[in-house]
Parts: sequence; structure tokens; C-alpha cells
Amino acid sequence: MKGFLAKSLLVTLAFASTVFAQGGGLPQDIPIWDQDYLTARALMLRYLYPLSMDFNGGGARAKGMGNAFLGISDDVTAVSWNPAGLYRQDDAYSQPVMALGYQSISSSATFRDRFYGDLPWRNFDYKDDLSGLDFMSLLLPIRIKGHMFVGSIAYSRLGDEFYNGGASLDVEMPFDYQDYIDSTYRPFHYHNVNNYRSWANVINIGFGTRVYDKLSAGIAINAHGGQAAQTMTETFSWEGLIIPGLDGRQRAYGVLVNEIYDTTSFSGVYFTLGFKYVTPKLSAGLVVKTPHTLKETVDVLAETKAWVNGIQTSGVGLKVHSDDNVVELDQPLVIGGGVGYKVLDQWLVSADAEFRAFAGGMINRRDSLKLVPGGTDIEFFTQIDPHWKNAWVLRVGTEYAWTTNLRLFPTIPLRAGFGYVQIPEPNRVGTTIEIIDGVVPDWAYIYERSAMTRWSLGTGVSWAQIHLDMSYEKWSLDRNDNAVFREQSVDNSALNFMFTGYF
Repeated sequence: MKGFLAKSLLVTLAFASTVFAQGGGLPQDIPIWDQDYLTARALMLRYLYPLSMDFNGGGARAKGMGNAFLGISDDVTAVSWNPAGLYRQDDAYSQPVMALGYQSISSSATFRDRFYGDLPWRNFDYKDDLSGLDFMSLLLPIRIKGHMFVGSIAYSRLGDEFYNGGASLDVEMPFDYQDYIDSTYRPFHYHNVNNYRSWANVINIGFGTRVYDKLSAGIAINAHGGQAAQTMTETFSWEGLIIPGLDGRQRAYGVLVNEIYDTTSFSGVYFTLGFKYVTPKLSAGLVVKTPHTLKETVDVLAETKAWVNGIQTSGVGLKVHSDDNVVELDQPLVIGGGVGYKVLDQWLVSADAEFRAFAGGMINRRDSLKLVPGGTDIEFFTQIDPHWKNAWVLRVGTEYAWTTNLRLFPTIPLRAGFGYVQIPEPNRVGTTIEIIDGVVPDWAYIYERSAMTRWSLGTGVSWAQIHLDMSYEKWSLDRNDNAVFREQSVDNSALNFMFTGYF
């Protein structure tokens, strides 16, 4: 009996989708919809990569100053920012230094979907929290034939990102041919919830040294990797399905649930070349990050379940695994510069600017793999244009070292900062279309810059051999897609602690 119900439900669902594509029961001016469109609406927020691509350095001090650290970079975190700062002109390192950092993140995301201009907005909320080690570094000064080099290795947990999406629709629609002729409409419900989280880590290995007078230089190799995880639950329900073969053409309540779980691992390697020029009052830094490929491997598990009048149908329940899907993302050349200026001996201000050349970058999806015995396998890719735009990043920060004359807390730094981070994937604010010789081409979307803002505060306490730093960050990102009536708002906050010890 369950097998028969399963087959009947599949036949009915297929027919219902066909009728729904004709627009039955929906406002007359809505474009042609179908089940694939419903699913696609919720999948538009399925980012399989860190959306902001804001790969920076670590450390509670830098974060407390709004990450405006390229022109300063004068502590144990320098290898993750500007490796030229590992060599300090005025106070060169003479002993090893170690640092450990801890971070606690709280995220809140809201996705609003209107589905159509005349329908009400639906909200989909998502919250998550995590904490753990986010920075670790070891710095070691070395003399080679009388020349000082400062080497360092560091681990940073880059910014975690949280997103969610969804779509929901409740309408009246016909379910079979007779209903369609008689203009009889019955309830149809669609609901989709989609949550996504990504996190990235980076290992920095590099050194810095003085090259001429007040000028130092450094180089670092950076290996970054991470994971992304997503869950999606999609529910269809029909009230009034006719199950073929049942006496009296009985009607039933049918439910179909699709669940998708995907996990993504990504990795990439690039180099950072840095320069730093220092005077008693002013320091300036220049950083160049090489282009590279961010390679992702995606594993997907999809499961489908169905019920008729509360009885689960065994014929529909199935699981599909799709593993080792490879996607490669072009990562841009990044050029950044920063300055730090001492207004007073205890008061430092800083400013950074970065240019990230994302425009023209592609996403390459591997479609097939040809095995070559005894040779190199041949991969075949499809190139996808994500419409990325070049991105600018602007950051400002300040630090005041308050000398208290207290033995227990001799120096207390006070910090604050702000950052404006353009992301490569822009908002879609509308569409345009041009009819040429009676032929309607594809819709052309109008894009507008999307950006994230970051605010931060920081403090701590410093002794001769030990520094303790703390920062609080808050960042937000608002996105919209007016072409399909959706809006998204993400608000994250993080508390960071870091211990630095001089041996």
C-alpha cells in the first residue's frame, strides 16, 4: 500500500508542478513560476565560499584598532599583516616572543523574502555562537653573518561568516485537470529554510629585515584553508490531492520534504611582500598579495521523504550522495598601504587602504575527470562569471598608551577603529531589458556596490615582559536583491583576548 501511495504521490506532484507552472491560483500579473523557481529563490543565498573574501591578519591589538595595521605592524602579529614590520627600527627584537589569542563570536542573521511585490514579507532568522583559539604565533630573531633577520610563524582564524536564506508561499491552486477546468483551487504551501556558515584559517611563515637605512622589507608565504557547512530543509504540502485508484477519487493531504546537507573544504596558497619605512613620528607600509586559486571540494547529501495523510511513503524516501565536487575561485592581486602617525609620544593614529582586483575573476566548476594511466589526469571545467567587482577596503584606528604610574597596571592602552570593506559580489538593484527586432533577450541585471562595516574597541595592560590585549568588534552586512524581492542583514560581534610573552 505504501509503495502504491508513493508512486501516486510522485505522479500527482509532477502534475501539480506542471499546473502550477501555468500560474493557476496566483495573481494574474505574476510571471510564470514553477517548482524549480521556488527552489532557486531559496538557493540564491547558497554561498559556497566566504562572501566578504576579507582575508586579513590576526591579534586583539590590530582588531581593536579596526584592522588599520599595515603601516604599523610592529608586534608579534606582523607576519600576518606586513612581514616587513617584523624588523623594528627603533626597538629591534633581541629575544623570542610568543602569543596566544582566543575569540568568542556571536552572530545574528535575518533574511527577508517577499516573493512578489504584492505579497507580504517573510522573515527567516538565524543565530549561532562559537569560540576557541584564534591566534598563535612564535617570533624568533636570528643573526646571519652579522645581519639581523626576524622570522615568525603564525596561525590565525580568519573571520567566520554566517548567512541564511529562505522562501515561503501559501496559495490556492488546482491539483488535477478537472480542478483546473472547474476553477477549483486548493491550498498549496511551500517553505524553505537555508543556513550557511564558513570559517577560514591561515598559516603565515615569513621573515623581515632592514634593507636600507629606515627601510625594512619582508616576505611571507600564506597557506589558508577552511570549511563551510550548509543545511537546507524544503517542504511542499498539498491539501486536497486526488490519489488515483482510491475509491471515490478520495482526496488526501500530501507532504514532500527535501533535505540537503553540504560541506565544503577550501584551500589556497599565496605570498605577501611587504615594505615599511619608519621615522620617529611616522611609519608607512606597503603590502602586495599575489593572485592565487582558492580550491574547494564540496560533498553533498540530499534526502527526500514523503507522507500521505501522515503515513510515510517508503518508495519516495531516498538518499543521494554527490562527493568530490571541485570548484576553483580566482583570487585577486591585492595592493595595500597604510600609515601610522604619533600625534604624541603616547598617542598613535593609523589609516589603511587596500585595492582588491576581483573584477574579471571567475568560478570554475569541474564537470568531469579523465583518468590517464601513468600520467596526469585531465580535468574539464565550466567557467562561471560571478559578476564580481573590484573592491576597496578603508580602515582607520587609534591607540593611546595611558601611563598610570601604578605598579600593578603600569600601562593601559585604549584603542578604537572603523573599517569599510567592499565585497566582490554586489547587490542587484533592478533589471533592464531591450527588445531588438521583436526578439526579447535575457534579463540584464543592474548591480550596485555592497559593503560591510566594522567597529571596534580595545584595551589591555602592558608590563615589561607580558602584554594582555582585549578587543570587541562588531560588523554588519546588508544585502538586497530587488530583482526578486529579497533582503538580508547580518550582524556579528566578537570578543578577542591575546597574551604576548617576551622570553
